[in-house]
Amino acid sequence: RRGFGAAPAATAAAAAAACAAPALQSQLRAFSAPSPSSGFGGGGAAAAEDDGVAPRVSFRERVASLMGRRGSEWDLCAPVEGATCQCVGTAALHTWTGDWAMLRHTNGSIRCTSDAFGEDPRPHFAKVCSCFAGPRWPLEVVDGLNETIARNLVARIEVGPPGAGCDPASDGAWLLCAVMSTRYDASVIPDRYLPMLPPAEQADAALRKLDVCHRMAGGRQAIRILGVLPAKQARASLVPVMATKASMCAVVYEPGTGIAWEGREAVFCPTTPPQCLPACECADASHKRINVRAGKDDDTECWACVPAEEATGEVAPPPDGPMETKVSVSV
Repeated sequence: RRGFGAAPAATAAAAAAACAAPALQSQLRAFSAPSPSSGFGGGGAAAAEDDGVAPRVSFRERVASLMGRRGSEWDLCAPVEGATCQCVGTAALHTWTGDWAMLRHTNGSIRCTSDAFGEDPRPHFAKVCSCFAGPRWPLEVVDGLNETIARNLVARIEVGPPGAGCDPASDGAWLLCAVMSTRYDASVIPDRYLPMLPPAEQADAALRKLDVCHRMAGGRQAIRILGVLPAKQARASLVPVMATKASMCAVVYEPGTGIAWEGREAVFCPTTPPQCLPACECADASHKRINVRAGKDDDTECWACVPAEEATGEVAPPPDGPMETKVSVSV
């Protein structure tokens, strides 16, 4: 188990250089008693001398002042364990020092309890909850992520100029949002290992990364999601991906219109057998679809696209329209 925002010693420097994800550990200072000159409410001795009495502040404000978190990107949403954290974005259940945490994406509220977050990040220590505010991602975006994950694809998040889309002409305009994904327990996980996680945790990690990328873009840049096959090597995930090489593509944020899942109808097959998808079509009209699993014990159809001269085995004609497959994952 590792603390929120912390990485193993061997990878901490690399993770810090590779991503700009906000770390709660860097936002929260260790618990310490307030100095006489500052006080819980920020006025301290100076205010007492001017007014004769110390200003009254709420318990929440006292805790926020004590934790030294005013002006940070994380806002205290539940000052005591068991309270309700009102949060649209990423919620964290953590110790007062911020070095142990559980994370969840929420579109409204979550109880500040170990049961709600799935696990106690540090038993026998008092916990509070904080919120990293993000946009309210609608159900259509969640459903789009669910479909991407159900196809065993990784949601690659990219940032680009307003008006850029999923057409080939826009490929050079998009940049990878180089933010490391985190698990429920705040540990860092490379994107190529995300398909090993339960679908619900994959979707939660993607929504939390969307929050960070949207904050980094400042609302002035468009955001799109590519559904890509897991990279075999770490460096491969940093290589630019053309929309026609991604199985799925959708613009999820446009500065002029806001949030929506403006996805491409067609799902493109991989072009590198034995990688395949159960329902897809060729991005290149000159390619042929082949059933990679034809003649094998597994009789489930799984398709890839190759140049016509390389097509062997079971070859399928191009579909009349976009192929559909019923996929459903709950978050």
